[in-house]
Amino acid sequence: MNLRRLHALGGVLFGLPFAAAYLWTIGGAARSREVFLERAPSSLGATILLAVLAIGALLALVTLRGPLPGLPQHASLQRLALVPAIGTAAAVAALAWWPLVRGDDAIVAYHQLRATLPYASASTLAALGLAFVALHLELSLHAFVDAFGSVRRPETRRWLGVALAALAIAFFVLALNPLAFFVTGAPLFGSEPAPERLFIPEFAAEEAP
Repeated sequence: MNLRRLHALGGVLFGLPFAAAYLWTIGGAARSREVFLERAPSSLGATILLAVLAIGALLALVTLRGPLPGLPQHASLQRLALVPAIGTAAAVAALAWWPLVRGDDAIVAYHQLRATLPYASASTLAALGLAFVALHLELSLHAFVDAFGSVRRPETRRWLGVALAALAIAFFVLALNPLAFFVTGAPLFGSEPAPERLFIPEFAAEEAP
């Protein structure tokens, strides 16, 4: 397998599982804490997830300086988006999934997210990072199609570009929803904030007499 295909494979192997895991697990917090806890993977599941992400990120990184699939402007954007996308994924993994790998309860991950994201610098970096993840997701899928020659007709390729752009935008919008919840205590859409879910430090509430 040549370097173009290895890079495309690594990008998809990193981007798709991260996007799906983020929307399923962390996205559940936008509905309630209970949904977040129910959707949290087991220790084994979290370990497998992080291993897949690490393999995909490593493949994409080690082939980054070689010839990349797709148009030249796409290759430049891939190089621009990959590193911040991986950094964002690493930060999310450290807060949300690494505690599960260690065998901690999912509530630990929930409280880590609630304790970290309300800060202006953390929430701003998270939003920017998710934008890079969305951009990387679109470009990596496009690169995968180009590297393996899956779509050849120009008209079909144009429609594919529109579909992948729509997918990236949809991911970004959906990804901001749980981020908004952890920052403000209420999601952007999809669930009405309830009094018991307002942003109150729960550890402090539990320790109060």
